[in-house]
Amino acid sequence: MAEMIDEWANIHHDMLNEITKRFHSYDDYLQLRLVCKQWNLKLPKIPNNGNKVPWLLSPIAIDASETRDLEEKGIYHLMLPDMLQDNIIVGSCHGWLISVVITSHGGTVQILNPFTKVHLDDLLPPVSTLPNVIGNDGSQYILSDFHRPLDHSYVHRFQFWKVIINEAPNYENKDLMVVAIYGCASRLAFYKHNNNDRGWLKFSTNHKLLVDVIFFEEKIYAVDIYGQLYEFDSKTKPEPMGGIHEAPPPFDVATQCWQVKYLIGCAHNGSLLML
Repeated sequence: MAEMIDEWANIHHDMLNEITKRFHSYDDYLQLRLVCKQWNLKLPKIPNNGNKVPWLLSPIAIDASETRDLEEKGIYHLMLPDMLQDNIIVGSCHGWLISVVITSHGGTVQILNPFTKVHLDDLLPPVSTLPNVIGNDGSQYILSDFHRPLDHSYVHRFQFWKVIINEAPNYENKDLMVVAIYGCASRLAFYKHNNNDRGWLKFSTNHKLLVDVIFFEEKIYAVDIYGQLYEFDSKTKPEPMGGIHEAPPPFDVATQCWQVKYLIGCAHNGSLLML
């Protein structure tokens, strides 16, 4: 009997990875890691291969004891740590949440893995370094697109419309790139982890009123309120270069400015969709 247990504990790593591809629930994956000490050591805390279930982050108020499995009603209730109580979530990429600490002095931008609870508090520049911030007296900001001072808490809550990262973050990742839609004009700013400059930098191209932005196939795509698509090369130095995409907004699809628009990249066929 002991020999049989040892055989399962010493299962080949490739075979164990094949097993993980059949799991669509993080709860089930967690139970797999807890089978024995050897499996727990072999498997990462977050599955990094095989089938990956897409997540849609939806803020809802629920009782702290209530959870739902992924297969049950298609909803999974994940209890986030208390550290997010004073935060506003501005992005979700590669299994990490990006949020702004509203009560912090400069608007700290945190990155949190909701499963492992690992958080990176000083990897990204704070709100106070965005290109439209021209003054900061400790309690109020002066923004280039406003004619009066604004309280810190207000600016921290509404400066970012969306923040995206090109890959899973860590302090050693020199290729990490971050793009944000910011300010009342909804322009683009970026940050590269390998740059000496620790602040957000604005795109040199003239663009505004953007409503969505994504990384897709080493490029950055953004769409404005009228459905016009923008394309930027994320590999150019020192900043992403590009502009209006050659494809005009479709004539047979309603693209009025009040209609919400989203970009989706389909990796299996290389298609870019606007919803």
